[in-house]
Amino acid sequence: EPFNNVDADVILRTSDNIDFRMFKCILSLTSPVFKDLLSPEGLILKFHADPLSVSTIAVSETSTTIDTLLRLVYPGAMHQNPPFSSFDDAKLLLAAVSKYNMIPAVADRAKDLVTNQFLTEHTVSLYAVACELGWPDLARKAAWETLKIRDLGQPGRGGYVKELETLPAAAYYRLLE
Repeated sequence: EPFNNVDADVILRTSDNIDFRMFKCILSLTSPVFKDLLSPEGLILKFHADPLSVSTIAVSETSTTIDTLLRLVYPGAMHQNPPFSSFDDAKLLLAAVSKYNMIPAVADRAKDLVTNQFLTEHTVSLYAVACELGWPDLARKAAWETLKIRDLGQPGRGGYVKELETLPAAAYYRLLE
């Protein structure tokens, strides 16, 4: 397992209390948010009683989400096709990519992985998530795919998805245009 290296210099602790032993340089190079957290002024670090022990950052994501995210940045750890068990898992990955402001190469890889698995079956949901995260490239790709949906936007035709609850009306209107 790539995330239990004893030489690691930081631990990411997930909401389900799983530790990922990482190297600060990898996190800092792939995420400005982690770079700030890991700086000497970063306020999120928790130190154990032993000053020589590894610092820990508590993250709100689950181990499943963090594992998939870290495999996008960690040398030699990437899955060819991460095992998304549901679209909700994919949404959580995209939210983490956005939250940690991952560098474009990582963000693009995450978008591609999600798109490859879910674009045709979750087109409108993917459009809504892309709009929410401020990713016009992904929103445009999903919008083009919606052209294949007959009667999109017609009441009672089965086009409702829960992600529409948070989609601004203007973004939905643009989709229907």
